[in-house]
Amino acid sequence: MSYAIGKVKESTLSNRLPLSKSRVPRRVLTAWLNGAQAELIANAAVADDTLVVVSCEPKIYEIRFDQMPALKKIPVDKRRDFELAEDGSFIWWRSRDIHLDLDAIRSVIDPVWRRKSARIRRLHGREYGAAIAALRKELGLRQTDVPNTSERQLRRIEQTGAVSVRNLKHLADAHKMTLEVYLDRVAARIQPKNTIQRPDHAPTTIEAR
Repeated sequence: MSYAIGKVKESTLSNRLPLSKSRVPRRVLTAWLNGAQAELIANAAVADDTLVVVSCEPKIYEIRFDQMPALKKIPVDKRRDFELAEDGSFIWWRSRDIHLDLDAIRSVIDPVWRRKSARIRRLHGREYGAAIAALRKELGLRQTDVPNTSERQLRRIEQTGAVSVRNLKHLADAHKMTLEVYLDRVAARIQPKNTIQRPDHAPTTIEAR
């Protein structure tokens, strides 16, 4: 089963993005069924000094490694050593523990998106942080009970809602939940009347680390 990425740079990418792998069509189909095609990654590859990412819409995004501090930290010989989350939510360089989602990429390369995203993050962040705190308190956990996350870090997360994928995993572990279940439980604690739609269905704030 093949997955068309459109005419943009097809000749350049045809040998770098093997979109016929079974996981890719399944990832794209799942994204569309959940209305998340604009926020999830279908596939990615490294071309010279550029990271090329295809969303599930599909759209192609390109970002140079020198355009983002997190990407700058990755040595040239390690750039291709990344993993793509099965659901397409982020790219992970295990050797540097760097997670990158589509929102972070778009915020760098698209000035309009960056302004919209920053404005909505400010409005939505406190509600998301409050929901993280509410779930923790419901289960009787203290701020010091989250492994690999300091009390100071957790206090900032609960105040601002800005949280890395790594810290989300630590929180899920502390709550004895999978990441997927934990995110669902947190989302359920955000009041519907206060829920703010992100541009193009973008995900909740996740920092690139």
